[in-house]
Amino acid sequence: MLNTYLVGFCDGIREVLDKQCTALMLVVSKEVEEAYKEHSAGFRNVSNKLITSNDNRAFQVGKQEGRDTATARTIEG
Repeated sequence: MLNTYLVGFCDGIREVLDKQCTALMLVVSKEVEEAYKEHSAGFRNVSNKLITSNDNRAFQVGKQEGRDTATARTIEG
């Protein structure tokens, strides 16, 4: 159930940040794109498996708390 909550939490944060990125419309220079392409040439994919449950309530609570965290003025730890 914890993994299901965490997946929802990350989904909520991603949703808020995606909206912010669209609103900001960031422009990446050609130099930055080329430097990243060179830097990431050795990157590889790593497969992983995250075991989640079908607990939709845990997912929804996590998603809402992720949204709330991403839109909060401060994040306390």
